[in-house]
Amino acid sequence: MQAKKNFIRSPMFWVLLAQIGLFTLGAIQYAYFHNTRFLLAWFGISTTISLVTALWIQRKDFTPLFHLSQRGKKLAEKELHALTHGIAELGMGNFSIRLLPQIESLSQENSHFKEFSHALNAIAEEIQRAATEFNELTYEPCLRLCYVGADSFLEGKVCGERLAQAIGGKGQVAISTGRLEAANLALRRKGFMTTIQEKYPEIEIVEIYENHLNADIAYERTLEILKKYPKLAGIYVTEGSAPAGVARAVIQAKKAQKVKIVGHDVLKDSMGYVVQGVITATLSQDPFAQGYDPMIHLFNHIVAGWAPPTVRLLTRMEMVDKTNYHQFWDPITESILGEKTHLAKPIEKIPSKPLRIVYLGKEGIEFWEVVKKGVLSAKETLASYNTIVEWRLPSSPLVKGDYPLEVYIKEIEALIEEKVDGFAFPCNRPEMIPVINKAVKAGIPVILSNSEPFNLRSLLYLIQHQAMKLADLSENLATSAVKVSTATNQISSSIDQITTGIVSQDEELHQTENELESLSSHIGQMHWEADRSVKDAESTVDRMEASTEALTESMNNFQSIIQTAESTWQTVSELGKTSTQIDNIVQWIEDIASKVNVLALNAQIEAAHAKEHSKGFWVVANEIRTLAKSTASATEEISTLVQQIKEKIQNVEKVVSEEIEKVKESGTVITEAKKDLLTIKNTLELNQKRMMRIAEAVTEVRKASQRVNEAMRHVAQVSSQNTESLKEIHSTVEILNAQFKEVANSAQLLESMSRGELDLLAKFTLKPENSN
Repeated sequence: MQAKKNFIRSPMFWVLLAQIGLFTLGAIQYAYFHNTRFLLAWFGISTTISLVTALWIQRKDFTPLFHLSQRGKKLAEKELHALTHGIAELGMGNFSIRLLPQIESLSQENSHFKEFSHALNAIAEEIQRAATEFNELTYEPCLRLCYVGADSFLEGKVCGERLAQAIGGKGQVAISTGRLEAANLALRRKGFMTTIQEKYPEIEIVEIYENHLNADIAYERTLEILKKYPKLAGIYVTEGSAPAGVARAVIQAKKAQKVKIVGHDVLKDSMGYVVQGVITATLSQDPFAQGYDPMIHLFNHIVAGWAPPTVRLLTRMEMVDKTNYHQFWDPITESILGEKTHLAKPIEKIPSKPLRIVYLGKEGIEFWEVVKKGVLSAKETLASYNTIVEWRLPSSPLVKGDYPLEVYIKEIEALIEEKVDGFAFPCNRPEMIPVINKAVKAGIPVILSNSEPFNLRSLLYLIQHQAMKLADLSENLATSAVKVSTATNQISSSIDQITTGIVSQDEELHQTENELESLSSHIGQMHWEADRSVKDAESTVDRMEASTEALTESMNNFQSIIQTAESTWQTVSELGKTSTQIDNIVQWIEDIASKVNVLALNAQIEAAHAKEHSKGFWVVANEIRTLAKSTASATEEISTLVQQIKEKIQNVEKVVSEEIEKVKESGTVITEAKKDLLTIKNTLELNQKRMMRIAEAVTEVRKASQRVNEAMRHVAQVSSQNTESLKEIHSTVEILNAQFKEVANSAQLLESMSRGELDLLAKFTLKPENSN
């Protein structure tokens, strides 16, 4: 009510009343004269007079309005014009343009125009935000060698699918993220939300909150979220440092197993909750490989010019939960498990000078400890390749879980000044790209690990780069297709010749098969003869062994006969000697008998002289003489007998001696015969063995001939099949020839399309200045 009274008392009320009066007067004049031009002129003049009067009256109150109008004019003429111009340039393909708005906030001291000032400030903030988003699209492309790590967008999609399945495809979910401005975390959130929006319309994302890469902050903020949304069904944690804090909050709120949690990375702080089932699942991105592979790739690039097959070398993603955690995590040693066969391998080449490769890493969370292990493992691997690998941390402390931008830029500038041979680091801010490109232009290869900024300009630059490769490959494919088509024609001609040769060969094979059957029959007969010869040889050897044994026995008997004959000869010799002795005794006896006879004769003579007195002596003498004669007669007979015995003994001795010589000669002959028999026996045994080997060889030859015969039959069958196959191949080659012609045409078309794409992309200004 008071405001109405103040308005009536104000001069502006009377100005307004005068304006109404002038309008009324103009309407009356129009009703009388019906002149439209006069009416419009009247209205214009009256309005101008009223406004001038009002401004003059309220000139002090309209000074802020004048400033606001000037500010709005500046926003429209300069900042909005710059934004419009940038968008127009972007639409025409100029991605190198940058917007640098200089907007100051307006004071809101004047209460009459407070809302107007607030509206202009809001417009200015939106222009500033639009310029920032515009610049995000047009940051210069990064000239890094490649990226090694996970695809953050795909990670988010995988986690979105897993959480949606865990909560049954409906309910409220929240997203806990480290920092909203971090590029890799933003891509994870986008991938997660894309899956939810496209596939699960009954899931509502109620809030996205920051945890600043700190488990304690994540714990406190999650408790607040759980109180704010009592029906919350799931929480997605976009990084590996916070899931443990989120899990503690869920347990504190007594909602374990009710609120599903899906996070990232296999780390000691969170794996205990995975084993318990508090954390539903965590996505591993192979941090060990993110530290190891960049070092090996840099080495290979430096020493051998290695180039990546694609600029994004993605590490393996594995979803880990309580059912399969034992494949990735050892709860006793609290260490990551898994094979290392997928890691990069160094090229076997020793550089001429020592190399120095650096990984500019992070600290503060366990994830980077695993990355560091990968870097140190690469250090051990490359130590024998005359290469030093270094893990380096920025000298400044972490701020909200990360290093400030200026710290990273300073560290990279230092690496450039040190002239290291190559370095790798995680890049999550596009503002780092210029200094990265500076290092590349200085001849230092750079690999980004774990995260990299990505925008529309980079995407188009990558598409352009791939289109150039595709055009070259298409050209090569077209050339190769023509060559292959020519080769297939030659192959077709060769197959025709081969088919003709195989038909001729098939006839020869049938003839060879018949000859082999005849040969097999002859070999069978040879086998029978060989077996028979072996048996005969065995029989001959047996008979020779019996003959040898008989000769040995005869030799033994001859030796016995020789010994007996020699003994007999010795006995006869002894008898000869004894006969000689007997002869001597007989002669001695004859001599005695002669003397006795003489003595007896003398005694008789003496007895005759004595006459009567010597009759007895004469009788004795006569008897002695008679005895002497008898003795002489007996001795003569004995001498005759002894002589006869001596003659017979001599004959016997001569015969025995001759027989002994003959027996010895027979023994010598038998000995020689035995030797000859032994030689024959050995020869027969050797021949027997040879015959057995020959029989075995003939057996093997027979088997081999049978196998060859079977093989030849098989070859004949295969040859026949080959003939049919070659006919089919010939038809196939003709089809392939036609297809290769189509491929050549398609490749030429693809090349034309690629060149066309390059022509279309040529209007885009994508490359950084002074880049190749």
